[in-house]
Amino acid sequence: MNETKQDEELVFRYSRENRLKHADQSVQMMNEPKSKKKTTLFGTLTATKSLAFLFLAILMLSATVMVTHFLMPDSNEKEYKGNRLTLSAFHFEGATYVALKKKAKAGAYFGPARLFVRIGGSQSFALITDIVVSNKEYEEFKFKLQEVGDKFEAVLNVEDKVLLLKANTQ
Repeated sequence: MNETKQDEELVFRYSRENRLKHADQSVQMMNEPKSKKKTTLFGTLTATKSLAFLFLAILMLSATVMVTHFLMPDSNEKEYKGNRLTLSAFHFEGATYVALKKKAKAGAYFGPARLFVRIGGSQSFALITDIVVSNKEYEEFKFKLQEVGDKFEAVLNVEDKVLLLKANTQ
């Protein structure tokens, strides 16, 4: 058995170029440096059928969330005859306040309305006040509540329409 010496060079009898000369044309094209593509993020995400399906599912889910976010208003916002109504509640110096903000478009409703509020899990709504919605572009109504809570539901009774708004204290 011969052992190689440290000074001798190893001789390889394998030549890749010679092997590729006798290979099929498709193999030769795959091994040309010009034909190798750079991988992209999109190419990586859609490399196999299962990855492409997963990528498509993620895109569809993201699109659904964005569409519902833009088309569905928050539970503390309602629109009535050109008025965008927003309910918020907050604590200030130990008391709880409810604020009803109105932003009106041109030709929006103005007139009387009744505001009822239910705090937390109570079963009934309590009349807070009768308000008059004016034809100003922006109005804010603030009311101090007798009870303290974290969740509020308000019913605004305008003409014969009932609007339910929900808010959490900030």
